[in-house]
Amino acid sequence: MNKKSNISLLSNYLLTAFFRYFSGIILLICLSQTFLFAVFAGDDNDTILLDQLNRPIQLDRKVERIVTIPMPAASILIGIEQGVKSLSAMHPESLTAAQRGLLYEWFPELLSLPTNVVGRGFVPNVESILKINPDLVIQWGDRGEDLIAPLEAVGLNVLAVRYGTENDTQTWLRLFGNLIGEQQRVSELIDIREVTYDRLEVLRMLPEDQKPKVLYLLRAKSGFQAAGKDTFNHYSIETAGGRNVTTEISGFKPVNTEQILAWDPDVILLNSFEKDLSPDFIIDDPLLSLTSASKDKRVYVMPIGGYRWDPPSLESPLAWLWLASLFHYESFDLDMKLETSELMMLFYGKKLEGKKAAAFFDQLSAKNATLQR
Repeated sequence: MNKKSNISLLSNYLLTAFFRYFSGIILLICLSQTFLFAVFAGDDNDTILLDQLNRPIQLDRKVERIVTIPMPAASILIGIEQGVKSLSAMHPESLTAAQRGLLYEWFPELLSLPTNVVGRGFVPNVESILKINPDLVIQWGDRGEDLIAPLEAVGLNVLAVRYGTENDTQTWLRLFGNLIGEQQRVSELIDIREVTYDRLEVLRMLPEDQKPKVLYLLRAKSGFQAAGKDTFNHYSIETAGGRNVTTEISGFKPVNTEQILAWDPDVILLNSFEKDLSPDFIIDDPLLSLTSASKDKRVYVMPIGGYRWDPPSLESPLAWLWLASLFHYESFDLDMKLETSELMMLFYGKKLEGKKAAAFFDQLSAKNATLQR
């Protein structure tokens, strides 16, 4: 593997897009096996969409007003449209992430959108949603019927989505693109994800003993909660050439200090959700300071770009590249500033400039881990 990579992700993406232009028929045949069946015409030119629970959603008018309850959905919709167009209301944590990151600076009109559409546990605030009169509500479909039934009881169209895999995330993109007529745009965004995944294959092919042991903590300050298998964080770690130490657990589970010490991770990734969480929380802990990650100062807080980089989002390809550069810093050296600038322009149509962008680049430089090599 070359120590310095001079081929940008953008170049790879353009080459792949060029190839797929000439192989479009084959691509459509492949996609039809998984998703393209999901949109078809109903009576009187209505659109019928199958959501991720395979439920038909009949839309009798153009979708122009969308309420998003899953946290990542708002930024994904903004990225597809490169603006705040269809988005009419969102989860309050979607706005929090936008304000802590770059999205609010790029799209300040976000502050005018309602966020009182959901309570704890993603329970919808039906009264507030009705006042918005949305064409569609996007809601979690894998957390119980109680999150969907109250919305449908008052006649609202609900698109149910699932969390967990990269396939789920790509399905979100296709669903959203079909909703708002941006199928070609979504195809390009999926190309970027697939090109990035392929680009990192050389790291995934390394012997297991050459891959760092990695622990991602969804919660730290409020009690340790680790990401096991069947989580998107596990997928991201594996994609970037790491080994998730928590493969014996599924989903997100509480863990204690003794278990973390037994795993002895080489790298610890801290969530972007808990405010003011820093690597020092781990490195200065009397017991966790004994882990290899603490000793080598390889503790990192997941960045927030347009959105958080730990859950699935448009920016997942950048998260994978960043993780790869941390896991394999001696052999996979990237110009993250260049990579990020190129892809943020593709994702949101915005340049990374100004003080907030500079602070974001500092995040990517591993300074947040006080790492000295």
